[in-house]
Amino acid sequence: MNITTSSDIDLPKFSAISVVTSTTHYEKQINCGGDTYTAQDGAVYLTDQGYIGGYSTFTSDPIENTEDDILYQSNRCDGTEYRFDLPDGFYNVKLRFAETHFRQANKRVFNLRLESHEVLKDFDIHNEVGHDTALNKEFIVKASDSQLNITASSSIGETIFSGISIISEHNILSISPYETLEDFDGQDKRVDYWQNSDWSSTYTRTLDNSIYYDGSTSMKIDYNKLAGYASSSFGLYLKNSFQYKNLSMFDKFAFRLYTDEPDFTIRVKIEDYTGGWSQKDFTSTNQGDWQRFVLDFSEHGNLNPRDIQGITFIAAPGQENISGAFYIDGLTLISSRAYAPLSTETPQFTTPDEMEVYDDYSINWSDESNNGDGAVLYEVLEDTNPNFSNPKLYWTDTPNLDFSRGADIGTYYYK
Repeated sequence: MNITTSSDIDLPKFSAISVVTSTTHYEKQINCGGDTYTAQDGAVYLTDQGYIGGYSTFTSDPIENTEDDILYQSNRCDGTEYRFDLPDGFYNVKLRFAETHFRQANKRVFNLRLESHEVLKDFDIHNEVGHDTALNKEFIVKASDSQLNITASSSIGETIFSGISIISEHNILSISPYETLEDFDGQDKRVDYWQNSDWSSTYTRTLDNSIYYDGSTSMKIDYNKLAGYASSSFGLYLKNSFQYKNLSMFDKFAFRLYTDEPDFTIRVKIEDYTGGWSQKDFTSTNQGDWQRFVLDFSEHGNLNPRDIQGITFIAAPGQENISGAFYIDGLTLISSRAYAPLSTETPQFTTPDEMEVYDDYSINWSDESNNGDGAVLYEVLEDTNPNFSNPKLYWTDTPNLDFSRGADIGTYYYK
């Protein structure tokens, strides 16, 4: 499987890239509208099957751009769906087409979906390659209900299929995205402001470039908890625009902590705009070194990640008349969901009114986790920045809220 990306900007950020492997093999080739045919590469295309609706057609015209003319001379027209029973897993799906009837564009235009994903929109074979010319489209798709569905809907004229190839994909690239809230290096900053909860001087925060984990800077926190200040805390609030960002893809908060104090404990609490929260105490066991801690929202509290408002920290919770110092770095939201590419092809994007789009870029990624809801991961640039600087990673099903001047799902904005 080849997945290529190209851009002059930073690539999307992923906390993990892994290969998902499968030992179950499935392979089926169909000669749509025709009989069994053995292709030049030895693949056997079976007699048309698995279809719903439509009728078969045949032409004796020679077909350009292929050595397998017979495969493209027969077609199934006006069909609405192909269904194949198969084991759950990832599949490489190659769809074969040829416009053997019309001799001009805009006579046959249709849309195609693999499972719940629209992979071709306003697809016009003649517009891409002309008359009597083979055209192949290849995709990666995940089947999760013991059946693979290929559905077609017409915009103009009738749908058409020449051939279908479905082969198990044993090596699938999957990713888990993350969102950096604060790295203290001036990059990827999502924090609006920091403050002490009781406006006291219990905590003194300074940027420090002598001890850090990522980049060249961390935040040093000196604390002096007097009597009566056992629950005193400090914290951060996200930028207001985050209230309208759909963060429900994230289910964990991670950060790095450094301290010279033995058995130092810090309490972390994340709250949302509706009063939901998630909280946990972490104790450092790596005195004099950095340690990574992760708060899993599902295990503690009732936080709604979609509406995260702020994060508070309490050093040595429950204790008073105590002082010390520690450092934090790499404050990050992470997702345990697995994402996989919708397509091996670079998608084509549309331009909303009064918006500038610079180049086509990369691949959409769909949520392939067990609890995924079919959402799609997009890399887009927040258009409230007039200079279109700093590409950002967002996941959204409400682009009208996420972009001040409107945006189309599936479009990349950057400059």
